[in-house]
Amino acid sequence: MRPPRGRLALLAGAVVVTLVTALAFGALLLGSPPAPAGTPLRPGFVLHRPLPAMPLLDEHGTTTSLAAYRGKVIVLSPVATLCGESCPITVGTLLELERGIAAAGLANRIQIVTVSVDPWRDTPDRLHAYRSRFGAPSGQDWPMLTGTPAQLARFWSFFHIGYGRQPAGTPPETDWMTGRPQTFDVWHTDVTFLVDPDGTERTVLLGTPVPSHPLPAALTAMLSDQGRADLAHPTPDGWTAARALQTAVTLLPAQPNRLTLPSVTDPATRISLDAYAGRPVVLNFFASWCAPCRTETPLLARFASGGGRVGVIGVDVGEQGPAAQAFLRKAGVGYPVGADPGSVTARSYGVVALPQTFFLDASHRVAGRFFGPLTTTELAARTAGL
Repeated sequence: MRPPRGRLALLAGAVVVTLVTALAFGALLLGSPPAPAGTPLRPGFVLHRPLPAMPLLDEHGTTTSLAAYRGKVIVLSPVATLCGESCPITVGTLLELERGIAAAGLANRIQIVTVSVDPWRDTPDRLHAYRSRFGAPSGQDWPMLTGTPAQLARFWSFFHIGYGRQPAGTPPETDWMTGRPQTFDVWHTDVTFLVDPDGTERTVLLGTPVPSHPLPAALTAMLSDQGRADLAHPTPDGWTAARALQTAVTLLPAQPNRLTLPSVTDPATRISLDAYAGRPVVLNFFASWCAPCRTETPLLARFASGGGRVGVIGVDVGEQGPAAQAFLRKAGVGYPVGADPGSVTARSYGVVALPQTFFLDASHRVAGRFFGPLTTTELAARTAGL
């Protein structure tokens, strides 16, 4: 249910947030076609708050907490099983997100979690029945959590989420589980949070999501008149499953492969970090069709031509052939550039947009990461400490 007027404004005022501008660049990866030059990711707001220990109950009545999913990025949404407005839309979008996570091979690194905002009715048994009704995956794959009124009050207070009881509509909606008229409704704030693998709240996506595919029939049947209207006329700034996935991936720690790629200019030659043993490396992911890369690549070419102790390696993502070769000639690139046409290496580094640069120390561990086109000042500052 929608919060009373002003509740969402209170949420925004209760947390100190900063718009993510560092990701407003380039083109999306993860199997998507190149976006128009300059397309922003708009992942939401950035936060930096470690989560305290806050016990909850799973659908089997067992005590758990978000700490059980430490080591993964958590996509966290408030859901009430008797909400007929935003919640079926949110759950449908999370089902899309789950399919996207699986397709990207990230099921063991990104975890969807929903937590109830209806402590008066959302018992573990009801959560289990709700899952069965719309065919969501098992609790191990997608935990649906609830808690006592005190537990949920403490949990959602940390996230500055408001919720509460309000009079039922006229006529009242029917309880899908009991078949009886509901005696009250629950309003709540519509927000989705992302928590990083270290258990720190990092990003908040405001508002009701926008599904890209029709909702499952069971979820559509749960929609109230207002929910059907909201589904038919979504807000233009609502988040999508694709955007949530892109944002979640940026919170993943890099799991780099050993970087052995064919050269863009000579496929018979292999580009490898091994050639830079004992030297720091600037590792730049780019593509010729990426507008910001056209400004950044000549800068890197000039830096590399200086012959300093820091090497430069380029990774050309999602393309190969004459276009990439012509781009490198025009930019004056003399440093080695590997071809990554299937984006395999980019994915291993958690790259979701271009350009993106990693700064590797002399042991080739990731010492820093930069989103967007580098400037001369930024490049000098980042390489000075390697």
